[in-house]
Amino acid sequence: MKKVKKIYAWLLSFVMLASVLAVTGIRTEAADPADSETGSITVHKLRVETNEEYETLTKRGDGNEITDGTLDRYEPLEGITFTLIKVQETDDLTVENAQPDSSFAQRQLTTGVDGVITFDELPLGVYKLTEEESPAVKEAMEPVLIQVPTYNQVYKKDPSQPEFIYDIHVYPKNLVNSDGPDIDKAVKVEDNQHASADIGESFPWIISTDIPEGIENGQHYIITDTLDSRLDYDSEVTPVVKMRAEGGSETQLTADTDYAFSTGDSGRDLTWTMTSTGLTKLAGAVNGKVIITFNTKINGTAEMGTAIENQAKLDYLNQAGEQYVPRSPKPEVHTGGVRIKKVDKENPETVLQGAEFKIYTSEADAKAGTNAVQREGKDYVATSGADGFAVFTGLEYGVNGQSATEGSSEYWIVETKAPTKDGEQYNRLKDPVKVTVNATSHQDENAIEIRNSKDGFELPFTGGIGRIIFMAAGLALIGAAIVVMRRGGKKEKN
Repeated sequence: MKKVKKIYAWLLSFVMLASVLAVTGIRTEAADPADSETGSITVHKLRVETNEEYETLTKRGDGNEITDGTLDRYEPLEGITFTLIKVQETDDLTVENAQPDSSFAQRQLTTGVDGVITFDELPLGVYKLTEEESPAVKEAMEPVLIQVPTYNQVYKKDPSQPEFIYDIHVYPKNLVNSDGPDIDKAVKVEDNQHASADIGESFPWIISTDIPEGIENGQHYIITDTLDSRLDYDSEVTPVVKMRAEGGSETQLTADTDYAFSTGDSGRDLTWTMTSTGLTKLAGAVNGKVIITFNTKINGTAEMGTAIENQAKLDYLNQAGEQYVPRSPKPEVHTGGVRIKKVDKENPETVLQGAEFKIYTSEADAKAGTNAVQREGKDYVATSGADGFAVFTGLEYGVNGQSATEGSSEYWIVETKAPTKDGEQYNRLKDPVKVTVNATSHQDENAIEIRNSKDGFELPFTGGIGRIIFMAAGLALIGAAIVVMRRGGKKEKN
């Protein structure tokens, strides 16, 4: 009888997961159900925007986590609530006749920006997972039964995998409302997806959203932008919000009247919420755009040569209660650096500490010592350390439209202080050194080697010793001639 029940449990878990997408368990060793007293169910909510995608996304769930990248193209869907109850196990158990198990308190979780929720510390048994209705999706997932643990279908082909999955992953899909307003985003200038900037330099982002018909009757129209931790909002530059009509004419909207703006507790959760006054005003530019411009700065946590993406979201709830939550593309900004290695000219294996450098964006400025790259209002100075390296970081490179790996820019480095070693002073370089900044110029293996020689010799007098002797002899002859002339003059007087 026990064997029959075990087979029944296997078959039940397979049927229960067939209607949803699921992903791989995190255990790596085969286990018997008696090995653990609890399990978990992790829900990964996927956003599908077209019927075609919805129909082709048919990967059958088996409880294992999908790590092959096949789902990477789908955005997570936030704000979707799921309810989980434990149900009584019966021989004829179905979704329709499942009865709650009173020993387990109902749980309810809502997906965040990553679209993921986890119900953990679940006693072993059968659970009913229900997706609550949301105006953001056309149709909620059908309720599903999930057994914890569930039999691992992969085990049949690969006995090295666990026979039972205790930490179960499910990937329900949802078709969202996709025929509403859209959102776009650019960096520095409109329609641009790639840009570069110095660390600490203020630069703009541009968000544009569609103005749909009936906007004046909409229940809410909210634009949000959560900044990456490597970006800081520049509060010294006031965001500008405009509505742009189809013909191109623009009208600036007024903060606290047409919209409310906040940065959240973190200072990085930027939110523009249109007021009823603002929605009425937007009705005058139907099929036009809302254009928002705000500034950020790259901070010191940024990795050199690495893209920093930034995405915005529109949340529009129309009069009929249909919700549209489109996301913008992810434009990126990047910054770079250059590494110098200071060594002895005669013995390049000897590194030199204490050399100081400034960096310029043009050779003319480098030669004149003007307009050096700035940091916090001062000329940016890099000093070679005990390893001989001096590094300039946070430098803009490339031009708008070039990605982090594509762009490059030329800079000129000037040595402003020569190093000393073992009490001996080295010569300072006379001329600027041209360097190229790109995605990899900050790395050790791409360091620019700059060699210095010592002041280990005496300079002769100008013209050399031969000229000095000649001049001394000439002066002696002139003196002798003067003496002879004076003596001659005295004889004539006598």
